[in-house]
This record gives sequence, structure tokens and C-alpha cells, in this order.
Amino acid sequence: MKKKSTTILSAYIDEYGAFGWDLENEGTSKFFILTAAIIEPQNIQTVKEGVIEAQKLFFGNTELKSKGIKGNHKRRVKVLEHICQLPFKFISMVYDKRLMADMPGLKYKSSFYKFLNQSIYSTLIHAFNEINIYGDAIGESDFMESFLKYMRGRLGQPTLFDSSTIDVVDSKKELIIQIADIISGTLAYIYDDSKSISTEYKDQFIKLLDKKKIRIDLLPYTYHNFNVETSPAAKDYDKDIAEICFMKAKNFIEQNEGSKDEDTIRQILVLKYLLFRFMNNNQRKYISTKELNNYLADTHIGRVSTQVFRNKIVGKLRDNDVIIASSPYGYKIPTQISDINDYLTHSNTIIIPMLQRIKKCSNSITLSSYGKIKPLNNDNCKLLKQIIDIL
Repeated sequence: MKKKSTTILSAYIDEYGAFGWDLENEGTSKFFILTAAIIEPQNIQTVKEGVIEAQKLFFGNTELKSKGIKGNHKRRVKVLEHICQLPFKFISMVYDKRLMADMPGLKYKSSFYKFLNQSIYSTLIHAFNEINIYGDAIGESDFMESFLKYMRGRLGQPTLFDSSTIDVVDSKKELIIQIADIISGTLAYIYDDSKSISTEYKDQFIKLLDKKKIRIDLLPYTYHNFNVETSPAAKDYDKDIAEICFMKAKNFIEQNEGSKDEDTIRQILVLKYLLFRFMNNNQRKYISTKELNNYLADTHIGRVSTQVFRNKIVGKLRDNDVIIASSPYGYKIPTQISDINDYLTHSNTIIIPMLQRIKKCSNSITLSSYGKIKPLNNDNCKLLKQIIDIL
């Protein structure tokens, strides 16, 4: 259980970007960025007063909006210089949609938002003991509406915060949300190479934000940039288990990528899906066969039968030393010894009864034939007989 903190922080959240996969279109954002401005209670009034002052100085007494600054980088520097003097910190999650575009499971808005919500929840739960969350769902953002609904749904669950409040507010009234808007929009200029900005201004933005950042997570994690030790969920991992299982999965992909064999292609697709969830959505439990098969159905490979899935995909991956845990609920890349135990227990419920049935079959034939027929006395069954003799 997390240790109770004496100070309940407040997180004021806003985002940059939107759903959409036509990434060649200039009007489609290539990044989705979410920023949480984190304030200690004694500093809230000071920060609000600082936002009001910034409104007067730079926005004609209207809201602080990144889109109101657009490409006027000189003006953006002045705004950042002002707000970065205020007593707050921030966490940002910068999602590169180009790295997510080949994940058919995210092509629908509802599934894309669900993935983001789970990822953000995971980041917040591992960063803070107690927190109040404020978001603006009164404006144009259907994402923020879904996020706040998702977070409210997690309230009361022991895996969330010891004490938490979720509030939907109008950013015109909750001034500090406007800081999150400015930061998210500024990060878009730093990370989106399609935006017009000089290195000089980009460096100024980075220098100013560095003073205030708790961290900036560049997402999604891929097997090229993921590190078990620095993952936000590292404290929940059994490091040795997670590292071993991650490396074995990564090695299989690297050794077999480019294969023309259809079964190997299926194995790589399923393994990439499991790895994506392992790296980016670690609080997810097991992923069902149905979900994995639906993913295959959205690729050029197509859906396969349950038998093919188990034998030619999961079974063959395991034959190639890839460690995949399974339970009645599905599959996952293990992160803890409990995942391995689940796999062993699940296998035990299948293997032992199967061996016992074989033993009964063999004994029945032997007894009924007065010992003339002994099915297990077969050169092809030597190892099987040794195992069954132990039972």
C-alpha cells in the first residue's frame, strides 16, 4: 500500500491534438500530447493570480491558448518566461501517432481513447499518492470528456489514489488548466518536426520548460526504446522476470522480422501486440484470444481458428523460447513471478488430467486384454510412459 502523503496535490489537465489517422493530411495532428500542471495547495492562489496577469499582458484579458499564439515564437517565449516563474511543476505524455498507426486495435476513436486513458491513469497512479484532478470537458474536447469519465470510473478502486477528486470545469473558470494548454501546445513545436520553428526557438522552449518539468514521457514505448528499469511501472515489476521475458520477445522479433513464412508473420504480429501492451498498458491483465484474433483480422493476414492460434502461434512462440503467460482469461508477457505461476497453474489443470486420462485408457486396454496389449509399450511412447508411471 502506498504511504499516505500529508499534502494532496492538484493536477490541472489539458491536451493538444486529436484522434485521426490520415497523417499525411496537414490538418491531422501527428502527436497527441497531454499535460498535467501539478500544484501544491498553498500555491494555487499564487498561480491563479499569475495566469490572470499573463492574460492581461499577452492575451487582452482572454484565455491563455496555445492556438492563439500559433507560430509567433517570440510571443510564446514571453508567455513561457512569465508562467515558468510561477510555483508549479508538470508531467507530460507525448504520443507519436506515427508509431501507433499500424496498430489496428487503435484505429477506432473509442479504442484509441481507451488506450490513452489507461496509459495516463497508469502514469498518474505511479507518480502520486493523493491527487485532485481537474479537466476541461466543457469545450470542444471529446477526449477530455472520455478521460474524466474513465477516471471517475476508477474512483473507489483500491488501485487508484488513497484520496482523490475528479472535477469537470470550464477552463475560463479554472485558470490553471490554461497553463497545461500552453505547455502541451509548446511541446508540439518541440517534437513535431512538421511544424515550422528554428532551432534557436526550440532550444529556448526546452530550456524554459526544463525548469518546471517533473518528466516528459515520449510514447508509445517500442521494443527499440523501452527500458524495464526506467518504465513508469518499474516499481510493480519483478525486474528479473520482466527483463528476461521482454528480451526473449524482442530477440524473436529481431531475428525473424522480414520472414515470408505466413505462420512466422502471424507469430510476430501477435507478439508485437502483446509487447505493445506490456510496454504501454501494463495494468492490463490478460489479453483474450478473441481480442488478439480480432487484431489479426484487421491485418492482411486475417483471422485464424482457435486451434491454429494456440498451436501455430502461441505454441510455436513458446517452442522458440518466448515466454508467454496464459490463464483462462488469455495471454500476456509476464512482468511478475505471479504471472509465471498463473501459467504453470493453468498448464497443470490441462496437462495432469490429460495424462491421467491416458493412463486410464492404457490401464483399461491392458486389463481388458488380460495383459496382452500394453499401449504404452511402444517405442514412440517411451517418454510418455516414464511420465505416466510417476502418476
